[in-house]
Amino acid sequence: MLQRDGLQTVFVHRSFQEYFCASFTATYHGGQLRPMLDTFANRGRDQVIPMIFEMARDKLDREWTNPHIDELTKEWTDLEDQEACALIARRFVEQLGFNIMHTDKGNAVRLSLIAMGSKYYAYYFINELYSKLTAFEFRLGDSIERKIQDALRLQGPQDIIDILNEIGRTEKDKNQSSWQLIVEITPHSVAQLQLGKPICNLVRELRSCKAANEERIGGQESMVELLFKETARRRRAGRRKSETETM
Repeated sequence: MLQRDGLQTVFVHRSFQEYFCASFTATYHGGQLRPMLDTFANRGRDQVIPMIFEMARDKLDREWTNPHIDELTKEWTDLEDQEACALIARRFVEQLGFNIMHTDKGNAVRLSLIAMGSKYYAYYFINELYSKLTAFEFRLGDSIERKIQDALRLQGPQDIIDILNEIGRTEKDKNQSSWQLIVEITPHSVAQLQLGKPICNLVRELRSCKAANEERIGGQESMVELLFKETARRRRAGRRKSETETM
């Protein structure tokens, strides 16, 4: 399981290390739980968070998932509040880049760059473990792609640069019929590209996830309470029976 690597001793495979991290965290109750979970999540492709989900889901729900959902969506009011929409969306993705190619058959738009926000990996694991929906950045990208296509429809290459500059920051490739467009998520771009709806859907999905977690945990706690009450009732009945037999 362990092997020497120069002056260090390492696990023969990373999955062993991930398992022991998850096993320790599943039984840990100290004040560093949340920072530890955040560290595991920010590693991106590590499997520590999914392992903890299997080992101690209730703890993960209460101590990490639900608090993160509250923090991710706390400014939400409605889809008309562009500042709140932009603030929430930027926690997941700050910029999206698109490659635009003009051909005789029309304009091809393709998502080519994702600049991740500060809470991207927290959302990534919440979506992977609880929702399994198409990731928000791709849904947002699809929405922007459609807006770009609509703006460019029936336009020639001489007009494309002006149209793209109204949407974001544009750079022309060496190929005269290809452009790179960077769209930063701001209140202006949210309003211009009508991004309130996909952001609204994201907030609803996350809050529904939290509500389902709370209902599941509450149901389990109710069952535990019933078991405790039944155990106590049986003990009282046993004591009364013993007292009766003694008399």
